[in-house]
Amino acid sequence: MAQIILTNIQKEISGQKLFTIKHLQARQAARIGIVGKNGGGKTTLLRMLTGKDTDYDGEIDLTGSCYLVPQLKENTTQSGGEQVRAYLNQALKARPEILLLDEPSANLDRANQEWLINKLKRYPGIIVFVTHDRHLLTELATSIWEIENQVYTEYPVNYQTYLEQKRKNISRKKNKLLCSIRKRRKNSKQRSKNEKIKSGSYA
Repeated sequence: MAQIILTNIQKEISGQKLFTIKHLQARQAARIGIVGKNGGGKTTLLRMLTGKDTDYDGEIDLTGSCYLVPQLKENTTQSGGEQVRAYLNQALKARPEILLLDEPSANLDRANQEWLINKLKRYPGIIVFVTHDRHLLTELATSIWEIENQVYTEYPVNYQTYLEQKRKNISRKKNKLLCSIRKRRKNSKQRSKNEKIKSGSYA
């Protein structure tokens, strides 16, 4: 049975930390959406999963055949839709157990997006895909791997639930910060008051 397990990964480029991973995993039929800002190492992680990039610390345990679908090319006579159909059909003919995709819906019209989504939904293996396409994430992802502040975090939920959890986390952090600010102000006022009392008592 296909699976991906990443443990204690640290990836550097030119001596500078790109990202760390404490633990990520994907098992049979998982649809993993990788999200985060550009330049964070999403494509690099795909290359590490294929074995094309082995310059990292930590362990990647990948069981099953793996296929990386090429990114769509801009300078070509084929349209985005023609390319994605050709690339994906070629990938599926290889019958991999793990399918990796990097921005597969970029520059596709709605008809080709729906073709892509329906095709991927019928795929029986593990899918790991990098995308900024919220529609694709909503329709396909069963789990989210997020890269933020150079750290990968797994959210074992669909995309909408992930967004809700993120909003709640942001709200909690904001409330915690406000409480901390209020507490510091209160303590500062109390210290000022105590100093005035102390000063007066020695006048």
